[in-house]
Amino acid sequence: MKVSEYIDTVNTRFKKGKIKEKSYRGDLKNLLESLLTNISVTNTHMSIRCGGPNLTISQKGLPIGYIKTTDFGTDLNEIDDIEAVGRYKSSLSNLITTNYLDFRWYKDGELITSFSLGELN
Repeated sequence: MKVSEYIDTVNTRFKKGKIKEKSYRGDLKNLLESLLTNISVTNTHMSIRCGGPNLTISQKGLPIGYIKTTDFGTDLNEIDDIEAVGRYKSSLSNLITTNYLDFRWYKDGELITSFSLGELN
């Protein structure tokens, strides 16, 4: 999946209205696995010691990172300041927060980079 295809797909879902953030997880999984062919992304259905991030990134079957998602278009400052994300940042060595367009990568609790694939119109 190309980034442009991902944006078209999530944009189409968003325009339908009343779509919950869980609806976009499969699209994000497809994008990440197509760009990074040596990883797998799974919807996390169980809690780990610090809580329950939404997606797990694995390589050769071992977890190497986690993703905390929020509703499409939500300001990431809103979720990065909540207690649960604070626990994730202090406990997980690789954490990404995303609203499916904006992404922030934390390594050992420190913001490494942030970027956006686009913006809502």
